[in-house]
Amino acid sequence: MQRQKALGWDMRRSRHLMNCASQIARNKRGLIKQQYGFVADVSKPLWQNIESALGELSLHDYISRPANMVCHNYLVHHPLPPGTTDLLGLGLNYCITSKEIKTTEKSFELFKADARRKLFLATDGPQEDAGAYGPNYIPSLYHKSDTIWRLADNEFEKALLSFQAAIEAAQRHNSRHRKFHPNLTHFQWNLLKYLRRHDKYIVVEADKNLGPCILDRITYIQRGCSEHLGDTTTYRKLTETPADTLMRGLHYRFSAWILKYYKK
Repeated sequence: MQRQKALGWDMRRSRHLMNCASQIARNKRGLIKQQYGFVADVSKPLWQNIESALGELSLHDYISRPANMVCHNYLVHHPLPPGTTDLLGLGLNYCITSKEIKTTEKSFELFKADARRKLFLATDGPQEDAGAYGPNYIPSLYHKSDTIWRLADNEFEKALLSFQAAIEAAQRHNSRHRKFHPNLTHFQWNLLKYLRRHDKYIVVEADKNLGPCILDRITYIQRGCSEHLGDTTTYRKLTETPADTLMRGLHYRFSAWILKYYKK
């Protein structure tokens, strides 16, 4: 009887240890998948692991993968961090998905200012301004006005506030109920933060849309001075006095040009 009890206790202990080991393995697999996007099986060859990794991708992730990933490595003094090629190969214009759907306060202020401007021009605007938008109007020749438009009537302002509140409520609702699909792995997020904080690396866009480049910051500064600012056919080193004289001359020329075409 004692032997059967001991045997039963050993079996329960073995099952408990196996469950604990399985839970630890699942946690490790989940962490590795979160960091790298897949978990390899060492008992399978490389091609089977590639098939498994591609087969686990969702349709959204498979379609959204860039077809042409390019990253130029010009590092000389520092090693290339692991995973940099895959991260920068996405391109500097790659849109990172966010957990929240949110419109900034600045966007609402711009919208309100634009609505007040259109209301003013439609109701109280001077008639002579209408001619500026005739057939000879060229938008690229005009700067955007920095006029601060006054508040409209109470009904109009209440409508703007109601519209903003409705948009914010809809965004909060969608943020809580939508299923978030991150398009960067945990490892890529950490690498992105690392490159952003690092003072010895710099990432720039190559000429002719050939993709991003990573190089040593000191090399970037030296080449910028020697190849760009050091070009004596384009730039000339000035001391403080000649530079101040030239600036004053440009100021007088601009003032004379403005006075010549200024309409009183």
